[in-house]
Order: sequence, then structure tokens, then C-alpha cells
Amino acid sequence: MRPWVRKTLEHVICLLVVAIAAMAALHPAVFNGRVAVPASDILFAAPWEEGRPEGLEPSGLPSHAPARQHYPWYVFMSDSVARGDSLLWNPLEGCGMPFFALWRSRCLSPFSLPFYFFDAETGLKVSAFLKLLAAGICGFLAGRRLGFAPALALFIGLSFQLSASLLHWLSSPLSDTLPWLPLLLIFVDRLALGRIHYWPYGALVLALMLLGGEPEAVAGILAVTVFFIVARNLLGRRGYVQLFASLSTYAIAASIAAALCAIQILPFYELVQESAALGNLEPVVNLRLPHLAAVFLPHLFGDSPFAFADDALSAQARLVLVVYAGIVQLWLIPLWFALRRYSTPPQRHRIEALLITSAAALVLAMVFPFRHVRPEHLLAANSLLVAIAAAAAAEEWVSLDAEGCKRTLKRLIFTVPVTLVAALVICALGWQSAVSPRLNLLAQGLLPAVFLCVLVLLVLTTLLKPSLRVMGYALSAVAVVQALAMVHPGSAPPAFMAPEALFPRTEFIETLQEGGRRAGGSLQLKNWPLAGNLIPQTYAPSGVLLKRHRDFFAVAEDQPLLTRRTGAHNLILTKEDIQGPFAAMRPLLRLKHVLPAGAGIFEDLEAKPRAWITFEGRPVETFDPDQLDAQRPPLMENAVPPPVENAPEGTAEILPESGNTRVQIAVESKSAGVLYLADAWYPGWRASVNGNPATVFPIDGLFRGVRIPEGTSVVEMVYEPRSLIAGAWVSLAAALATGGFILYLAIRWLMKHHRARKLERELGSHL
Repeated sequence: MRPWVRKTLEHVICLLVVAIAAMAALHPAVFNGRVAVPASDILFAAPWEEGRPEGLEPSGLPSHAPARQHYPWYVFMSDSVARGDSLLWNPLEGCGMPFFALWRSRCLSPFSLPFYFFDAETGLKVSAFLKLLAAGICGFLAGRRLGFAPALALFIGLSFQLSASLLHWLSSPLSDTLPWLPLLLIFVDRLALGRIHYWPYGALVLALMLLGGEPEAVAGILAVTVFFIVARNLLGRRGYVQLFASLSTYAIAASIAAALCAIQILPFYELVQESAALGNLEPVVNLRLPHLAAVFLPHLFGDSPFAFADDALSAQARLVLVVYAGIVQLWLIPLWFALRRYSTPPQRHRIEALLITSAAALVLAMVFPFRHVRPEHLLAANSLLVAIAAAAAAEEWVSLDAEGCKRTLKRLIFTVPVTLVAALVICALGWQSAVSPRLNLLAQGLLPAVFLCVLVLLVLTTLLKPSLRVMGYALSAVAVVQALAMVHPGSAPPAFMAPEALFPRTEFIETLQEGGRRAGGSLQLKNWPLAGNLIPQTYAPSGVLLKRHRDFFAVAEDQPLLTRRTGAHNLILTKEDIQGPFAAMRPLLRLKHVLPAGAGIFEDLEAKPRAWITFEGRPVETFDPDQLDAQRPPLMENAVPPPVENAPEGTAEILPESGNTRVQIAVESKSAGVLYLADAWYPGWRASVNGNPATVFPIDGLFRGVRIPEGTSVVEMVYEPRSLIAGAWVSLAAALATGGFILYLAIRWLMKHHRARKLERELGSHL
């Protein structure tokens, strides 16, 4: 077999192994028909409690973002694309809000493509597989580009693919960002060597990471990689001029990446200006010194810390997912320090810069509190960095001669005991904070000990017959076994929910879905993500909150009669609500459905429809929530209603042609008035009346108003944000500039290659 055929075949086999490992990690979802989204505590809320599986116990903790925020977004995305509707605006939450502009909705992420072709449950499975597959392939490519043999590159790819950071956050934006990390590491490694013409490559990789919807993670990774560039420069003594050139080029690449993603960033910036909260429901963890025990004993802080976003995880158990980088990989680090002197200076500088960066990120995550950049953002790269260092140790060991092996083994006699003592001290620190029973400490420590014995056996085997393939593929197999042992310690993790148990269609939900009416009422709705069943609601359980929404409903809590202007005919009320704030509305509420827990669905017989006509109003220059009054005419910003002595009757009907970003309303009025649409006002909404442009102004602070003439009219409101158009032009310009430079580099390479071949032919003819 020819060498190139053998090499190609080996690469293909490695990529197949990466795909099989991804399937193995996801086997509860793939083979058991489950979805990797936790929703156990949601099943204890009134709308879904009838569909709760038998034997399911409450965790006592609130649902994480995958259940309350991300899954309803997935459902909305799949449903909107299936209907041929736009993803710019989400009418299901908070009386409507931007969806594309959220950034965390990840409309442009490559891993969101499955939701454009499948339903939410199938899309989740395909998306999770693609993330793990991309992470493994990128890790493998990074290993090859860093000079490792295919077997060791496979070990790097599998170690990163099955890392805790990826597996735990599979349903969150962090997992859309991380798969591209190995490609970024290649860029910064080349950049540290002064190869600044690689900036288009770095800009494209950073743009892919930014589209993942977690800018905080990109910020944390940028900080870590900048530290790597500095460490690599100082270790290699390349001088401050090259360091400045490398960092400047990195800043340029990051700026170009931001320009490439301007179509996403500018709408998000506009949303930031209009929002009171952006809906990050991931719990923040506080990393402390005792939690370092998770490095060696990952189960010390929980029985199943690696279950996919398990609701039963305590805050301490969650820290395991941040700190842990792989036991097999960690056990190989002492081997590196025992043989580092035999490595070439460039490789030694690279590996030591990686280890220094990993340690610095850990210290930074423990010492410095950040507002948005969380520990998982700073430590997300650790599994990759440690895996590369472990692969370098294995490669150097196999390439040593007999004398080098003897000296290395002598150093290991001192290095390994020091490592074991350090591991015991670290585990002792964490023992006092352990969640698992202390009697299980021996069982918890058994797994690391088994992997240590396996590695010792592997090192001794390759001592007798050195082989990169044997070492690399054996390490890959051990890494897979280790990861699966941690992820699936027993049966299917409880975080894998059956689709029928995830936001089930109960009788309560079916009642709410009748007529497609908006739901409002109880403050408990803030914790009930009804959008998971495509039910529009006045509150926003995803946590994304517009300033105007916050101000309006802060007043509505004291004046429940204001909720009659929100377009919510269905009110979900508890006994406490009926006896308390909503007592004044009680005579005009018709009971439609009641639950044993006491919550019920009531129809408000005097609630205003979603679209109606008002002939009186109070003009104001700016919105002041204190002026809201359910007994007085609506507030109208920068608009004066036409004077009407005796308010006539008028009708407004939303036409079936309406969608997410286009609302058509047939209006009939005997006098000029103001159309009151109970959908959230936001920059970018434009209106026309009978085809003529009209002004959309805020009414009652939160909603949209348009002046209408006498007679029959058709009012059309369209959402066309200028920020999206401006961002698209910036992204196009950045793409053209980047593509032009890539074309220039390609032409220069071809010309250089052509001259080299011409010179070779001339020399051959002379000889």
C-alpha cells in the first residue's frame, strides 16, 4: 500500500472514531428516544404537573437555562421556520420581543441549522451530535497542525470532544462556541511565532465562535489565549517587538471578526439599550480552593456530576464541570516534566506556555470575580490545553533512546510521589466540602487509581517496544472509557427527558392553546415558560426583559386592572391572586379550568382585545410609569389624539395574514382615532395606513399606537430594524475585505510555488 493511501486511510479511520465516540456519549438520547434537556422541576409547575412521570421527585432547585430559556427558543425557531415565518421577532414572550437580536438565540450559529429542518426534539439530537463531531474533528486537526501523529491527534480530539465543558453545556450557547476552540489555538500558536499574515484565518474562527451566542465565553477565551501568546513569547525570548506585533495582529483579527458578525452585534447592541435584563439563567458558581479536589476526584462533589445539565446538581457539583480536565491527561503531566529536557526548544516552549496558561486561568477564575465572564468561560480551554501537553509527553516518551528512558524513569521516581502527595493534599481540602458520603471516598478514588495503573502499564509496554500508534490509540481508548465512565456512571442520566415528558400537552395547556390567546395574570407566570408549548404570554420567563415591560408591569402589580390592556383574555390565577390583587375583577372572571393545586384559568370578560381603537389619550413627551392609571385614558408619547366629543364605536381585527414581523389589522371607525395594539413597542417597527406611511408611537409606555382616519382602513405594521440593515452592510464589507486578502495570499502562494517549480525545472535541465 502506498504511503499516501495508508496515511489517508488512517485519517479516515480516526474521523470515524470521532463520530462513533460522539454517538456513544449521546446514546441515551439516540437509542432511548430521549432529549438532553433537564425539565424536572418544570413538571412540578401547575401547567405541566398532570404530565409528570411517576416516581419523579422534585430537585428543590430551579431549572437551568436549557429548560426555561433555550428549549422554548428552539421550539419557536423550529415552528417559525416550518411556517415560513421570520425569526426577527418573537411574539410569544413579554407581549413580543426581538428574537434574532438576542444573540443567545443563535439564529446564525451553524449548530442551529438542524432546527431549520427538524422539530425541536430531533433538532436537539442532531445539533448535539454536530457539536461533538465538530469539536472532535477540530481537536484532531489541531493535533495534526501542531505536528502530532494521527494516533496522538486522535487522543487530543477525543479528550476535547468528551470534555466536561462540552458535555454539560450541550444545550447552552457555550457549546456552540467551544467546538471551534482548537482552530483558534492553531492561530494563536502561529501568531506567537510572528506569522501575522494568518489574521484572516483567526478572524474567521473568532467569527464562528461569536455566532455561538456566548460573547462572554469568547471574551474569556480571548483573555486566556492572549496570556498564551505572552507566555510563549517570553519563554522563547522573541522580544517585545514581536510580542507587540502578535498582540496587535490578534486585536485586528478580533476586530475583523466583530465586523463580520456586525449583522448580529448591532441588533444586540440596540437590544442592550432597550433592555433591563438579557436573560442569562445559567447559575453563577463561586470557585474556591477546596474545589480543586475535583481535578482528581470528580465524583467527590456529587454522585453524577457529569450528567448533562442535571437539575439535581448542587452549586458545588457544578464546579466539577469547570475544574475537571481529565484524569488520564493529568497523570501524563508528571511524565512531561520528567523528560522535558529531551524535547526541542520550540515544542518545550509551546507545552510549557500551555500549562502556564492553564494554571493562570484557574487562578484567575478563583481570585478575580467578574460580572459576566464566569469560571466556565475562563476554564473552558483547560481540557484542550492539558490534552495537548499529555500528547506531547507521550510522543517524547516514545521517541526517547534507551539512555533517555533510563534517566526519565529515574526522575519519575521522584516526580510521581510528589504528584501523588499533591493530589492527596488537594483532595483532602475538598473532602470537607464533599457532597457525596465520605464512606464512598475509597470507591471515588478507585477510578483514578485504575487509570494510573493502566498508564503505568502502557508506559512500560512502550518502553519495550516503542510505537506512536500503540501509545496514541491506547490513550484514545482509555480517554473514551474514562469520559463515558464519568458521563454515564449508571443508567441514562435523569437529565435526559423523554420528549412526551418535556413540556407535555396537558389539559391545562390545551385549554390555554384554544384560540391562540395571550395568557396573563399571576406573578407565577414569570416562572412558567409557556412558550415551550407555543402559548403567548405577558411575562418573559426566559429572563429577557425590556425596560418598558419592566416599568409597565411594576405598576400593573399594584393596579391589576392595567392587565386588561395587555391583550390577555386568559388569566392564570391562584387562590391568593383571586383573594388579593385581582379581587376587584372577580365578578367579571369566568372560570374555564381549575387544577387541584388551586390555580385556574379565567376568562376576563372585560379585557381589551389585542387590537382596539381609542378616541382619547394623554399626550406625554416621555414615558413616566407613575402616570399609568387604569381608570384614565392611555398615555401617548409624542402623539396627540384627534379631538372627539362623543367617542364613537370602532372595530379592529387582526387579519390571518399576520405573522411574527408583519401585523395586518382591518380597522373600521366612524371618526379618526388611535389604533391600540397590545404588542411591545420597539425601534424598527414601521406602519402604513392604506399603503401610506404612518408613525408608530409608544402607547402606555409598552405598546404600539398608530393614528387612523375615519372610515375603513388597513393598518400594516412591519418590523424592519435599521440596526440589522446597518449590521448587514458592515458584515458584507468585512467579508469582502477578508476574502480579498485571502485571495491575495492565495495568488502570492501560487506565484511563489510556480517560481519554485520553474527554478527546479531549470536546475534539472542544467544537470
